[in-house]
Amino acid sequence: MKKMQTAEEDIFNSSSDVSKSEETDSSIIGQEAEIERDTSTSRRWDELPIELLELLFSRLSLVDCLRFPSVCKEWSKASSFSQKGVIWPWLMHLPNLKFGSCKFFDPFNCKEYTLRSDAVVGACDHLALRFSKDGWVVVTEGNKKIFMLNPFTGQVIKLPPAPTLPFKDYIFDGISFMSDPASPDFVVYGFVFQICGEFVEISSWRPGEEEWTLLEFLPDIPFYPTSNNPVLFQGEYYCLGRKGELGVFNPELKTWNVLSEPEPIFPNAPWYVSEYSHLIELDGDLISVFRTDELKQPIRVFKLDQSKMVWEKIEDLGNMTLFVDHRNSIAIRSPDTK
Repeated sequence: MKKMQTAEEDIFNSSSDVSKSEETDSSIIGQEAEIERDTSTSRRWDELPIELLELLFSRLSLVDCLRFPSVCKEWSKASSFSQKGVIWPWLMHLPNLKFGSCKFFDPFNCKEYTLRSDAVVGACDHLALRFSKDGWVVVTEGNKKIFMLNPFTGQVIKLPPAPTLPFKDYIFDGISFMSDPASPDFVVYGFVFQICGEFVEISSWRPGEEEWTLLEFLPDIPFYPTSNNPVLFQGEYYCLGRKGELGVFNPELKTWNVLSEPEPIFPNAPWYVSEYSHLIELDGDLISVFRTDELKQPIRVFKLDQSKMVWEKIEDLGNMTLFVDHRNSIAIRSPDTK
């Protein structure tokens, strides 16, 4: 490897041999001419091939993706229809409610960002982040207050106080919503399950409504839910049970069913099992994840074989990356698998 010259070495060499000044001058002139020729044949930033711009865009962090369109009109066009970029999910937390600080951690670039939101300034009660989708976060304050926040735009949507049941002292076991809040079919759904699995309550809210619409179900088959949010899959909301069973809510028919298939993964597990369970949709597949508090215990991952309606154990994640917490879980395929 060639040794890089330091600044001191450059200064020493430039004054060590005056007799070579003419040769050096001609060399410099030649180098300048070379640079001019290279510049004349190089492309402007706004003339780069669209394929190259898409490749650049796919390698950027979310913050840089937001900056990308401001370079020039051509870059703005490239970013508007580029679908190749993988946006990794960020970890969000609220460290200082007094000043309205929202912290975000980018796991791909190992960077932390801070945004200020007036919506969380001076909250009187505990704030919990319940669900996120398309830049929106569902936030609950205490046991009844609930709102949606877009921390990047500052937009806030206030929802009616959440309904509660006599045997519940907190808001919803799971929550989700369809589409973008600006869409005409936007609906928020909240799920409440009795701990013994004998009762299901599903609440819905649409913009303009002053209260939640309640649906109550007394299923024939008990359902012991996990603390994970329901997953919108093929137009229905799927909920994962503690034993690996599936409960399905159809928002069009307003029905709730516990599926006989797939059979539970852990049929003999007690209903009060403390294991964490997560349900995730990825590329048209349902993925279930089971883990415990013990770090030495392996994490078990299954994929639903929809043709046979059975859970198949996944031994190798391949290019799939899982992000799981107590409520929100996401799976992403990485384009950079080695």
